[in-house]
Amino acid sequence: MYRLTDAGREEFRTWMTQAPAGPDLETAALSRLYFLGLLEPGERAPVLHRIMTRIEADLATLSALDAHLDTLDIPERHRDLVTYQRATLDYGIASHRFALDWFRAQLDRAQLDRAQPDCAQPDRARE
Repeated sequence: MYRLTDAGREEFRTWMTQAPAGPDLETAALSRLYFLGLLEPGERAPVLHRIMTRIEADLATLSALDAHLDTLDIPERHRDLVTYQRATLDYGIASHRFALDWFRAQLDRAQLDRAQPDCAQPDRARE
């Protein structure tokens, strides 16, 4: 039989409350969102803020690259290649914008849930 240890519980809290790291932001963000309900209502908004901060930073990097590429003179022989490379960059920018808006909505929901009376919160004694 398995059970959650105090050390495991603390490791989980540490992971949940640290900024998402690594190259796969979507997996890091959605994994935290999946388990967000295990945190107390007051702990949820900061997790969402850290996710949004990472999304904003990655979006700024992609947008800066996009702006830089606009300044380059692309040789004719590379234009077909660059067209699809830029389309990939455009997708990344659009998906980050969507993710940012979507996580803002989750933050609004978390803040609304926190404002609700305790009777609306699930019974955490069963965990």
